[in-house]
Amino acid sequence: MARIRLRHGGGGAAAAPQSIEGEGGVVTSEGREARPVMGVRGWVETAGAFLSALAFVLLLVRPGWIEALLGVDPDLGSGALEAVIAVFALCATVAFSLMARWEWRRRARAVNTP
Repeated sequence: MARIRLRHGGGGAAAAPQSIEGEGGVVTSEGREARPVMGVRGWVETAGAFLSALAFVLLLVRPGWIEALLGVDPDLGSGALEAVIAVFALCATVAFSLMARWEWRRRARAVNTP
């Protein structure tokens, strides 16, 4: 049988709505499920993951865009600089993705904790 616990808000008209905790998480007294809200940190990490993934894909599809954009060829056409930047972008994508996932799970745990 599911354990259901009623949370009481404080007194007064400005009190927080009551919520019931069951198997599916926290449900407010209005019948809506309480969901975690992504904070600024989570959005920054998500944007970092997206931008670094975009840079990685761009470097794979068109590796000469750095020379075209900056007008210089620091690796003398060998492609070594593009490879290093692509590896860095891939590592940054993985790191930002894991941090954003951790932040989302932390917020979800905070909402669903009695």
